[in-house]
Amino acid sequence: MKHFRFKLQPVLEQRERVERERELDVARLEKERVELERRLTTQQGFISASKGALREALGAGVDASVRDGGARVNPSLLRLQATNAVHLNFRAHQTVLGLAGLHTKLEQARARLAEAARDRRAIELLKEKRLEAWKKERGRKERVAQDELVTSRAARADAAPTDPIGRRA
Repeated sequence: MKHFRFKLQPVLEQRERVERERELDVARLEKERVELERRLTTQQGFISASKGALREALGAGVDASVRDGGARVNPSLLRLQATNAVHLNFRAHQTVLGLAGLHTKLEQARARLAEAARDRRAIELLKEKRLEAWKKERGRKERVAQDELVTSRAARADAAPTDPIGRRA
């Protein structure tokens, strides 16, 4: 008996390829998201350190002013620290915006992946139904073939000559 052959197998394989491509897209975007989150965490650490350095620069001037009776704050150091803090905040803000855009892309990629999975699953369900129908048809044909075999044996047995005692020759 012939083996089961699904006529839409190339379509199923193509849909599986599309689904794998969508999975790779999601994985690439997830990797990018993790990298941006790591970068943002690093930038937040730099911002905290910069604020601490700015506090120290201001605090050292206050301690000196109390001891010496006058304020001794280094304006160029304060300007440098403030500029650094503004720059770090700007970079962190850019990273947050990039992360927000990436989340949108990631949601869209996940939706495309879900759609590709649904498309593939629809063809798989069709294949399963056709396989079941093929198995039923194969079983029916086998039963018909067995019935014909039994019928032909019985016909041969009835047509065989018998001797006077009733035994078949």
